[in-house]
Amino acid sequence: MKSTKNTTLKPEAPKVTTLNYLCFERHQEYMNKKGFTSCIPEWWALYEGRQTPPDYDEDLPRATENICQWVVDSKHAAILGTTVTTNYTCFDKDISTDALKKFDEYQQKKMKMSEHLDTVLLESEVSSAGFLYHYWSDNHTAMKASKQGSLCLAEIYFEDFFCSNPRSNDIQKQKYIGFRKREEVKAVRARVSEKTKDYEKVIESIVPDDYYDNYQNYQDSEKIECGMVWVYTRFFRVNGEVFWSASTKYIEVCSPRPLNPDLTEKMLVKKDKNEKNGYSPDSDEEYEIDPEIDAFQDDELQAETEEEWAKRHDKMSLYPIELLVINKRRNCLYGCSEIEGVADNQKIINFMISMTAKELQDTAWSTIIAKEGALGGQTWTGKPGGLIYDYTPGNNFGIKRLEGNQGNAQVMNYVTSIIDLTKMITGTNELFSSNSNLKDVTAYALQISYVSSVE
Repeated sequence: MKSTKNTTLKPEAPKVTTLNYLCFERHQEYMNKKGFTSCIPEWWALYEGRQTPPDYDEDLPRATENICQWVVDSKHAAILGTTVTTNYTCFDKDISTDALKKFDEYQQKKMKMSEHLDTVLLESEVSSAGFLYHYWSDNHTAMKASKQGSLCLAEIYFEDFFCSNPRSNDIQKQKYIGFRKREEVKAVRARVSEKTKDYEKVIESIVPDDYYDNYQNYQDSEKIECGMVWVYTRFFRVNGEVFWSASTKYIEVCSPRPLNPDLTEKMLVKKDKNEKNGYSPDSDEEYEIDPEIDAFQDDELQAETEEEWAKRHDKMSLYPIELLVINKRRNCLYGCSEIEGVADNQKIINFMISMTAKELQDTAWSTIIAKEGALGGQTWTGKPGGLIYDYTPGNNFGIKRLEGNQGNAQVMNYVTSIIDLTKMITGTNELFSSNSNLKDVTAYALQISYVSSVE
């Protein structure tokens, strides 16, 4: 009787990917074409001081005079050092807005607005664009709230953002926008509603990103649930109202729903032509509101108060993602990094200082010339303060240093000139001067960004 051996077959990845992932993948093509994919890691490496190239000469000393960080931090401190205030007014002068102002101040502290702006501003300075995501969380509560939940903030890294047309410089005019976020499989599975069609099959299909390549490392469910998976969240409009959906590369996690949490009874259906022919990021809008499901019945409208009716019908028309760009780029949604203008100067300065250090090292620890028999079997180590005997017969010296070139002062003068010129061009040498015209201008970008989000 032949025995059969159980073997685990390699699972195959689904051939169809979700629309959210297709939108992100399409955006990556633009990022690669414009060079952002390779430039952003390099810009952050220059800012953080990791400036030694991989093909660096081993004999050349390493030197890093981080002017990139100095330029960014100088402007960063100048912008955040300017106080930004929001004043509320009422058409009726007899009505005080102090309570509203205090509530706004409380909310900003609750959301840690200053910390988020600090991070987003640094992202804009280094990566060329910063993104701030506004979302509603039931786990937070506002001051004296009658209902659980509050507005929260989160940063989105430039590499994780995507949109329909990066060549348009207005984020609110995009056909869709979105971002990706790294999450545990366990947390993503918990977000799937039990009312979802083929619920068990959907849960089993949410697996780590490397599951299909390294399936042998995920032989039990616990390892799978602890794995990490990218979740792609996309915002789009239907009849002027913002909806959102979330999915992994292959599985839809949250079906499209209104951005307003009080409008969950609205249902979307795919248009007939998209249902038959499929859908791509370049097609017309994929969804339409299901005409068979009435959002509100007449008797319900009569029973509701005016305030309840207004709240339930409050359509969100703006995307909840805010863009901050300090230096604009032509024909592009994203800006210019502060590092771009000083990166080449940074590399020249590092090389010049390394070359000078090498020259001084060779002069101080130079090669010796010894006549035959002068060392008498000794070994020259070159260590400072070392003792060596000269066995040359007579009074002649048989050991001497090899004459080298003296250090060229022009090299360091040139480095100083580059640094001074960089200060002048970037304006960082005057940011903290009371006589500078920049002292009031540097905070404009942040103020405009914040005011636009309030409106």
